Amino acid sequence: MSVNSLSESLLGIESKYSSKDIDWVKYVHDHYKTIFKNSHMVHLNINEHYWEFYRMEDFLRSKNYDPNIAWIVFYINQLPSNVEFKNLDSILLPDENVLSGLYTSFIQTRSHIKSCRNA
Repeated sequence: MSVNSLSESLLGIESKYSSKDIDWVKYVHDHYKTIFKNSHMVHLNINEHYWEFYRMEDFLRSKNYDPNIAWIVFYINQLPSNVEFKNLDSILLPDENVLSGLYTSFIQTRSHIKSCRNA
C-alpha cells in the first residue's frame, strides 16, 4: 500500500478550475486584471506557514479554497512554483465569486464559439 501526501491526493482530484484545459488557462490570463483587482491579501502567520512551505494546495485546502486554483494563485502572486511558496509574509488570494463568474463566462463563450462553428 503506497502512502500519498495530501498534496498528491488533492492533485488527483480535478475540478473545473484545473489548469488541464488550455483554453481556460488562456481565458484566465486574458482576465488577469479582473482577478488581480478583486483579490484580497492574506497575512501569513510564520509559525503556521512553516508547515505549509512548498505546498500551496495544502494551504488553499486549509483556507477552504479549491486546491485546483493553485496555479491562479501562483500567477497573480508572480510565484513560479511551489518551490517559492515559503517564507512569505502575505499572499493574494482570488475572490471565489469572481473565479466562478469568469468560469461561467468562459463556458458560455466556448459554447457560443462551438455553435458558430457548427452553423
